[in-house]
Amino acid sequence: MFTTAPRAEQGNDLSPLSVRDQTLNTLHSGSCYLTKSGVLIASLLCVMWLLNAMCAHLEYTGVSIVGAALLSVASLLLLKHILHYWNSIILLFWITHTLYGISGPFSWYFSIEGLPLIEHINFGNIYIILYSLSSFSFILGIFIIQKSINSSIKDLYKCNYAAISLCALFFAAIAATIEVNSIRQIGLSEISGKGAYHLQASQIDPLSVGTTLGLLSCAFIAFLLGNPLAPLSFRRNSLLAWILVISPVLVSSLLIGKRGFIVSTVLCYLILSHVYRKIEKIKISLITNLIFLYLFGVLTFITRGTIVQIAAGQLSWDTLTDTVVEHTMSFLNPAAIEFGAPFVNFNLFYSMVDKIELRYGETYIRGLTSILEYILYGRRSPSISEEFNIMFFSQDVSRGIGWGFSSLVEAYWNFGIAGTIVVYFLFARALFVLENKVKNSSFSPLHLIYALLIPVVILFHRSNFGLTFWLFPIILGTIAFSLYMLLGSILARR
Repeated sequence: MFTTAPRAEQGNDLSPLSVRDQTLNTLHSGSCYLTKSGVLIASLLCVMWLLNAMCAHLEYTGVSIVGAALLSVASLLLLKHILHYWNSIILLFWITHTLYGISGPFSWYFSIEGLPLIEHINFGNIYIILYSLSSFSFILGIFIIQKSINSSIKDLYKCNYAAISLCALFFAAIAATIEVNSIRQIGLSEISGKGAYHLQASQIDPLSVGTTLGLLSCAFIAFLLGNPLAPLSFRRNSLLAWILVISPVLVSSLLIGKRGFIVSTVLCYLILSHVYRKIEKIKISLITNLIFLYLFGVLTFITRGTIVQIAAGQLSWDTLTDTVVEHTMSFLNPAAIEFGAPFVNFNLFYSMVDKIELRYGETYIRGLTSILEYILYGRRSPSISEEFNIMFFSQDVSRGIGWGFSSLVEAYWNFGIAGTIVVYFLFARALFVLENKVKNSSFSPLHLIYALLIPVVILFHRSNFGLTFWLFPIILGTIAFSLYMLLGSILARR
């Protein structure tokens, strides 16, 4: 690969790899393995998940909910034991799978305040059956491990630092331009209402290209920041320039309350900046930062749009303070924000399951026809998530408000109970193969695709997994890497 940037400054690197002469010459172990005791524990967990599904089937609902919570924690520790580190989209998937899967049933059964539409919940035990089966198949998919690979960390980090920095700034500039254009067309007054803003923004940017390009730029800058071969001053200057360019997207996300982009950006940094130097132990500082990130999400959920209203003189700071004090405690319950939505949506769906026909995989490929329709006719057919919301929340949809969806609903809607097992198993295998490729190869399109899948593994649980959900990151990651290679070759000739 290319190495056109100046050599690292030997005395000035304050990064964790200041002693990089020793570190970079060591072998990077890409192994994922299980000891004999690990195999026994994994096998036992798979059996326990099946028993928990049976327990829910026998209508021991409370026992099965508590069992699912305990097994989810145990499975998290097993996955960490297999991978040997924490910063992985596999663990991110499992953590969000647990939050979206358990917080709703837990709040409902133990009557914790905050779960919306609780009067529609009549199939809690059926939901726990499907959650347990999906968890079993995901663990089984990760359980099937691959051969270990050892390679030099120094070889893995080799890249063209200048080209990476330019790509980060280029895609950040496009993202900022799209965001500013959306605000200009919609108007600042609409920012105070997130639903109305999103309704109009989805017509201007239906594929959310702006925020996706923003995350792509973050992937470039995160890889650069974590690269010990790049000079510290070069990394710092690149970071400052990137923050300046991407600031319109960051500011609008804060004002509107778009937590997704901020959270995805933070997670992208944590994962990509340590893509080879993995986080094997959780420090108190990391836990504190993650708690702060969650609290930030709660506050932006409560106060979304109000900053603009205060600036316009429509609200006072006292009103904002009262709103935060009144709602913060109740919204600290994950089910009260958005994590309870898949549970509620499943119960609504299952109440009409006899009237709904199976789709046999059609919803997973609908995204391709939607792209073609949009290119040819300037419009697209609704996704299965939008179809679900129109079916059950038509009045809210007309106001630009959605209630999300559920990966369990989509899997069941396509293939019945077998769908939850097959879909989660295949998704586990795909993530595991990608994980191994990324950590055992130098900078490539896979690293960019990996970063763009961060919001996918989060939203998977409360959205539809259409073709655009995973095809768009693959196409965009490949194009972005091609641009990086082109810039690298141009810089190499200078």
